[in-house]
Amino acid sequence: MFELNRLKFAAATIAFPLMLVAGGATQAWGDVPANAPQTLSPLDPNSIVWDMNQEISALLTTRTLDPEFAAKGIPLGQGSPFRLYTNLGLSTSFDDNVYKVAPGVGPGPQSDFFFTESPTFVLDYLTGDLHLDAYADSTSNEYAKFSGVNNTEYDFGLKGIYVISRAVQLSANVSYSQDAEPLSSPNDVGFQARPTLYNDFNGNAVLKVQPNRLGFTVGFNTDTDTYQSTPLIGGGPNFDNSDRNDTTYKGFVEGDYDFSPGYESFVRATYNSDQYQQYFDRTGTHRSSTEDQFDAGVKLLLSNLIRGQIYVGYLDDHFDTHQANPLKDITGVDFGASVQWFPTELLTVDLAASRTITDTVLAGASGGDDRNVSLNADYEVTRRLHLTFNAAYDDTAYEGSVAPSNLSVDTTSVGLGGKWYIMHYVQATVAYTYSTRSSNAALFRYNDNLVTVGLNLQI
Repeated sequence: MFELNRLKFAAATIAFPLMLVAGGATQAWGDVPANAPQTLSPLDPNSIVWDMNQEISALLTTRTLDPEFAAKGIPLGQGSPFRLYTNLGLSTSFDDNVYKVAPGVGPGPQSDFFFTESPTFVLDYLTGDLHLDAYADSTSNEYAKFSGVNNTEYDFGLKGIYVISRAVQLSANVSYSQDAEPLSSPNDVGFQARPTLYNDFNGNAVLKVQPNRLGFTVGFNTDTDTYQSTPLIGGGPNFDNSDRNDTTYKGFVEGDYDFSPGYESFVRATYNSDQYQQYFDRTGTHRSSTEDQFDAGVKLLLSNLIRGQIYVGYLDDHFDTHQANPLKDITGVDFGASVQWFPTELLTVDLAASRTITDTVLAGASGGDDRNVSLNADYEVTRRLHLTFNAAYDDTAYEGSVAPSNLSVDTTSVGLGGKWYIMHYVQATVAYTYSTRSSNAALFRYNDNLVTVGLNLQI
């Protein structure tokens, strides 16, 4: 749900951690880039750790890391396994379409400046076989004119990895967050004064067993979303969103086989149960559903230039058809890709694509059938200056929706940015994004320009 995209520290990544074995010593860090330089741990002479004092080429990791500008953290005592990382992001932005509306809708597009503060804290604990992160972060957006749109998102929790043996490792996360649904969402109600806020409790665990070329992974995830009521333009009672409260349970089993150096095939089965707390929603529809997914794919490493995974499969989202307002099942081809390309040591290109089913409250629609693709590039002009480019396309169909009929929305975005590493503690950023959305319903079309200038302070 809420993505920890501000946790840009060595201690931030836990999902599907890497375990390296070298000379009989075990690497327990869950966030070590593949092929990263290694050294003996100062805490445990039998452990290998990531050597942050060495330069890492873009050919060897998904991100170029310059030790001079990497977050070092604050050691909490000599020889202590605890280290504190802190970060503060400050930015000013200009948005020429705050409410994401089409020309002629109400007063039309409205522009405003807004200010964003994003503090982050990570308390990192590392021993030879256990790595834990207690984390907390927030993002507050404050608008100059349209203060009613002000919103705050936050997230805090605990995540970690335990290396049980050379072949078995367990990772887990538990968190609580407050998130803001964008004003461009088709689930927004008319004349909404600010984004819809909702709270999410998340818990997940992943057990990976890799004794040899054949490996198995089992995972479980649960999300409970609670939606807050939404104020409307012009005042009056807030709009009640409690019919959107739901709990999702997801489990998956994956088997993989390393059939050749640089190539690993896998098959995965996923079961998802989405249960709403209220039996009927605002349209008189029962929306609880179950979803089955079966995928097969390959994880690849082609020399030092391309790495990632590609998969294809089948999904079947089942809804209750025995009701006054039956919903149609969503079935079809499932697909996904996440590929990194390193054409030079200075240029990194990321390509991603996926199909997902999103929840909706649009009358008659079972869900949003979302198909998206994105491209991101990072070019290191100099050691201190990085330029970025990103482009994305998202096509979401709400088949069966009544008003509007069979809604379809296509969103395209293109962006440029730059980051200047002024010193170890300070980075300056600038970004521009143009977004446009087309639709078979004129009400959902819009164009938007967003410019952001900011500073990032870290220890």
